[in-house]
Amino acid sequence: MEESFLLKTAVVCSIMGVIALYIIAGRIDAGETDINRITNGQADGEVVVKGKVSRITDKEDFMIIEIEKKETIPVFVFKDDYSVNVREGQSVEVRGEVEEYNREKEIVAYELRVV
Repeated sequence: MEESFLLKTAVVCSIMGVIALYIIAGRIDAGETDINRITNGQADGEVVVKGKVSRITDKEDFMIIEIEKKETIPVFVFKDDYSVNVREGQSVEVRGEVEEYNREKEIVAYELRVV
């Protein structure tokens, strides 16, 4: 009888722990990253950057948006992912992955919103 009780208690605690981890993982947010940390190679992986749009290069399938906040960094945005309606001078928040292109750091965006 005690073995059965311990087994049931362990299973219930395990399930509750997995549920708690799932909830906590959904609320974790990558904090904003400084642009100079990205350009200096100190930040890799997923980043969040806020800044003002200083230049837009519009191509057929993608856009390259330069975001400025003390420094500038290019942001590569695929037009197929979502409708892109950004103008120069707007403040934006970009969530994306740091990549290297022609020995320069850039962000490949998978989320872009005007703030």
